[in-house]
Amino acid sequence: MVTCSWPKAVHVTFYVRVRFGRLEFVREHCRSYPSY
Repeated sequence: MVTCSWPKAVHVTFYVRVRFGRLEFVREHCRSYPSY
């Protein structure tokens, strides 16, 4: 789960993770309203 800073409407985090032995580019979108 990505934590959002309230003052910021949209927070975008870019990171690379390893999945099934290969690199995968993942993009997480965090909006003003948290989605559980």
